[in-house]
Amino acid sequence: LKVLRAAFPPAPADDVRALAASVKDAIWAHLTLPGASHVAPSDKPLQLRMHDAALLLSRTEESWQKAQEQIERARAANPDDPALAIMQGLGLYAGLIHRFHTPEQTQAVEDEIERLVLDSLPTIQDNPLLVLAAAKLLFFIGRGHFELANRLADEAFEKSTAFAAAFATRAQMRMAEGAFAEAHVLYDKAIELSEHGSEFFVYLKVLKCTAALAADDRALADALAAELYALNPLIRMKIGLFLASPDADQLAPDLEAVLTSFGEARIADVVSFLFNASARHFHAPEHRQNIMRGFLKQVRRRFGDDAVPRDVLAGIAAS
Repeated sequence: LKVLRAAFPPAPADDVRALAASVKDAIWAHLTLPGASHVAPSDKPLQLRMHDAALLLSRTEESWQKAQEQIERARAANPDDPALAIMQGLGLYAGLIHRFHTPEQTQAVEDEIERLVLDSLPTIQDNPLLVLAAAKLLFFIGRGHFELANRLADEAFEKSTAFAAAFATRAQMRMAEGAFAEAHVLYDKAIELSEHGSEFFVYLKVLKCTAALAADDRALADALAAELYALNPLIRMKIGLFLASPDADQLAPDLEAVLTSFGEARIADVVSFLFNASARHFHAPEHRQNIMRGFLKQVRRRFGDDAVPRDVLAGIAAS
């Protein structure tokens, strides 16, 4: 992967640590930094390459934090590298997805993501995985960039062999527009190219489940959720609450415990998290409502109407 030369003095502890860090950096770069050519059809999106590399090297559930630390070190050595700028944007995006943020914190992080992506776009056009990552980030933050993100994803698909990553990215945009049948076809194509049970496989199934939820296809959403829970029961603890049926008067005891654990102090941030991470990306109010209404019913039951922030209510209201 990389040629290194090391000399060891009589007391080599520091030198061994430095060599180990260099070896680790070389492995990380090999696993994450995408080349402009020779992209395999089954190659994962860049954010999942980063996640897998961080998990391999850190072996901790805080792999996204470790990935961000790795990117910051790499950018300190190469501050003008556009690939590393896009990767830093993905690291910031991962932080928004895996940890609850206040609306003010979310806006500040998205400001930085927007700057990183727009500054890097002119120099990444020959690298499909970077272009798809940029499209994903612009889609996620919104801010009037949907058409640009859509065009970037389509062009990357047309000009490269990054089929799995392109299918996944384009599917998210189709479902945001309400074209659910097309989105499911694209998700299924990406799933066929993924390894069963892998992080990419789970990621795609969760997105397909989100599309089903937005379309109010409860039968499909429940079937996909059951498949994911059988694959890894911990997934239920992470997303089960957000998939609550709007027809249910009570939650199952394990999910009720998750809801109760947030407490009155944090539940508004959790509601904002679900809206910002998922519902707000859908163009039609009814699709945003479908994402939120089962969860909001349980939040109101447990914590009262005041637990739902006004900006979330405005975001799911029909115009």
